[in-house]
Amino acid sequence: MVLLKGARQVGKSTLAMSLSKNYIVLDDVSTRISAKDDPNRFIENLETPICIDEIQKAPELLESLKLYIDKHRKNGDFLITGSANILDMKAAKDTLAGRIIELIISSKLCKLM
Repeated sequence: MVLLKGARQVGKSTLAMSLSKNYIVLDDVSTRISAKDDPNRFIENLETPICIDEIQKAPELLESLKLYIDKHRKNGDFLITGSANILDMKAAKDTLAGRIIELIISSKLCKLM
């Protein structure tokens, strides 16, 4: 799993959309409610590979992502984005150790693209 993280408005979503044909955003209230109500079912029902944008809005998904990754053992299924420091939470670090790589996006990088 890859996490694109960075400050607001630096182009994370734009970059993610250009990299992924399958894209959902947790800004959408009905999507977010579905993700929070049953995170395991939400993740299992996704068509991968997929980008999940604004992951910090449903941190409950992190543990479900871990379970999915451990079960399927396939690289490249998930690209997630977030502007908050979601991985700074101790539980998130424990959950995703060895399963995630962080790429920090800055406005300078996005201007080069």
